[in-house]
Formats: sequence, C-alpha cells, structure tokens
Amino acid sequence: GLAGLKEVIAEVFPQARYQRCVVHMMRRSGNMVRVRDREAILGDFKRVYRAMNLDEAHQRFEEVRQRWGRIYPRLISAWQKALPELLAFLVLPFPIRSYVYSTNALERVNKEIKRRLKSMEQFPNEKSAEKYLYAILSEMDERFMTRRLKNWEFYYSIYLEEKKKKTVHRRVQTQLT
Repeated sequence: GLAGLKEVIAEVFPQARYQRCVVHMMRRSGNMVRVRDREAILGDFKRVYRAMNLDEAHQRFEEVRQRWGRIYPRLISAWQKALPELLAFLVLPFPIRSYVYSTNALERVNKEIKRRLKSMEQFPNEKSAEKYLYAILSEMDERFMTRRLKNWEFYYSIYLEEKKKKTVHRRVQTQLT
C-alpha cells in the first residue's frame, strides 16, 4: 500500500474502516512459500477470510498459525499483523462482502484515469486538471451506479434506518445536556 494512506483515511474519514486487499495478500503469500505447500497454505488462508464472522476467522487463523507457523514464521507474522485490516469487511452483510474485500475495482479506476491522462500532454493550470479528472470520474460513476449489486436496496434501507436512529439518538442527547 501507499505509505501514510491509512493515516490520511483515518483523519479525513474517522468512521471509515481500512480494508487491505485480500487478493494481493494471497498473491504475496503464494510467493513466500514453497511450491509444494502453496495450494495447501493458500487454501487454509482462504478459509480464514471466507469465515462467516470475525470470531470464526480468528479461530481459523489460529489453526493456520499452528499448522504453518514453524515452517513459515515470517508469513504467519505478516498475516497476524495485517489481520485486522484484512478482515475488516467481515462486519458487513454477507452478500456485499465480495465487493469490498479486494481493491481491484479501485485499481481499475486508477488505471482508467492513467489511460485517459496519457492523451493529455499538459494542462494549463491545476483547475483544468481537476475539471478533467472530475469529468472522468463522473462518467465512471454513472456507469458504476447502473450496475446492479445483489440485495443492495435491502442493505441500503438498513443503513438508512440505522442512520436515522443515530440522528434521533444524538438529538435526544443534545436536548438532555
């Protein structure tokens, strides 16, 4: 990841959860083990991030740690350190987890911006560059918003209901103080 990205996100969006890309961690893990162990250890790690909840994921990781810890201590240590960020998506409803556990969609956005910027040699000023980026991102947003995410309306309605409850709770607290 980018140095300092996590800190910037925490500062700008204090309620946001930081999610590391599970796909990249799996690729990195595959490169850190012997070929003969690769399928088995990656299968074990897959069981960790495919758990139904955090408790189950931690239990499965403990099994992985016990099975592979002596053979691959650096790999297990890397997973141990990254586990909270790798498993942040497990607090979300099951049907939308698959949209969040990987950064591939975000990487696609960055690749598209890079592709479009190649055709531009330079911008007269910073404002024109911002306008161009805004136009690219707006177009991509329109395409993204037309995608159908499974059960999204249901989960969005739950989110709105929870948000309303918190707003009411804050108002009551404000009136009491």
